[in-house]
Amino acid sequence: MLRGTTTAAVLVAASALVAGCGSAGWQASANQIGRGWGDAHPAIVRSEAVELVNGTQAEIIQLRGHFRLTPTCTPVMPPAHRRCPGVVHLDTVIGAVDAHTHAFIESGNDNTAMQLAAFARATRARPLFSIFPEFSSPLVRCEIPSLHGSTIPGTCTTNVVGRRTTSWPIAVALLEHWPLAGAKNRPFSGGWIVTVARSGRILSVRRTGDLPPQLWR
Repeated sequence: MLRGTTTAAVLVAASALVAGCGSAGWQASANQIGRGWGDAHPAIVRSEAVELVNGTQAEIIQLRGHFRLTPTCTPVMPPAHRRCPGVVHLDTVIGAVDAHTHAFIESGNDNTAMQLAAFARATRARPLFSIFPEFSSPLVRCEIPSLHGSTIPGTCTTNVVGRRTTSWPIAVALLEHWPLAGAKNRPFSGGWIVTVARSGRILSVRRTGDLPPQLWR
């Protein structure tokens, strides 16, 4: 899985992405990511501008194609009962590339198209959720709004709650982690669980973990 950070969740249409940096450069990056998943000619769906934890400006590119993942077989005892899962076929993967050089950074995402749709709807459920990415990884850096217009550097994550679901409704966890590593204070983690129906309707929003800075009074 990818691990990175964002300053803001800025979605860019695939056409604008290609026009901004040259189709050959972005498609070459996409092809490199796709080859690792068994499809050397994937289609670019969209991208999101992010800042990685180490400060690198990157683009997270969502790709559509015919991808496959071969799970690691975990030995069990006795050997006669050893079972290995089969190849998993994916229709979408995500990769990170350097925003300036297009150099490959990392790839890996096993979210389904259904889950990505739920992520998109959950992050738009309330204005304060706009800092969360519409993918489960990489981990992205974000400036968390706090008291009196100030912000707290932290990370924002979007994930499916519990096991990887294959049916609706889908519960999406939008979690903030603050402050960043290296701060003197202990790390805090809190956010919201957003349940999304197949229609895109938000069924519920509930808070979880530590009180998010947006709600401090």
